[in-house]
Amino acid sequence: MLAGWIAVAGDLPLDRLIDQVILDVGFRPFLDDGTEEGADRWANLLELRGVAAELSAVGLVEFLEQVALVSDQDTLTESVNAPTLLTLHAAKGLEFPVVFILGLDEGELPHHRSLEDPEAMAEERRLFYVGLTRAENRVVVVRAFRRRVGGTFTASDPSRFLEDLPADLVEGDLLGMGLRAQASYARQTRWESPAPRPIGPRFAMGMRVRHPSFGEGVVMETMLHSDDEEVTVEFERGGVKRLSASVAPLEILE
Repeated sequence: MLAGWIAVAGDLPLDRLIDQVILDVGFRPFLDDGTEEGADRWANLLELRGVAAELSAVGLVEFLEQVALVSDQDTLTESVNAPTLLTLHAAKGLEFPVVFILGLDEGELPHHRSLEDPEAMAEERRLFYVGLTRAENRVVVVRAFRRRVGGTFTASDPSRFLEDLPADLVEGDLLGMGLRAQASYARQTRWESPAPRPIGPRFAMGMRVRHPSFGEGVVMETMLHSDDEEVTVEFERGGVKRLSASVAPLEILE
């Protein structure tokens, strides 16, 4: 079959050549098995055929270079003053002055499907390393204060990878839980039992509070979410912070 396709490749338009390959190998029944995923696979192949039809004047070699060998990252230019959005996989081999890595939460990075698989966890750690080493000058790592899971908001746990970053190279409170050593100790020793849902808010708007790291501040807003209370505080030296009452060591001042 390969010899036959090579023989006709110079005479057939690209979309017709693709049709011939699909027909000869019986590709459609293999891809489109009657499921929704199968329909998506077949649609992807039709998308490739559509591109080939649009580029019918281009030779096979040039077509393959465009659709397989040249990616969006290959066309990046420093003259464009705009952020570049990439996955960690796509960022391999590239460098930028400043890199933002989002989703440093347990279940996101590392992904929840990798938590019970040591090999998969090692690959997640390598991906995080790839992201860190894409930066020439500075890396900003971002995690969520809370996430919507199953229709309800729950406080998210910081990624375990954050605890591995060298302390002398880090600015700010990555874990959102005070000192890194305290956070690490708490993660290893706490009893994982569901916390009781608060009957009412413990904090109130206008209340003065104190935080070990941020100092004194005033409560601007408080909301109950699932089994926790979210408190927004304007600190005198720390600015506005949103804190989880079950985690943040807030002291109510008289």
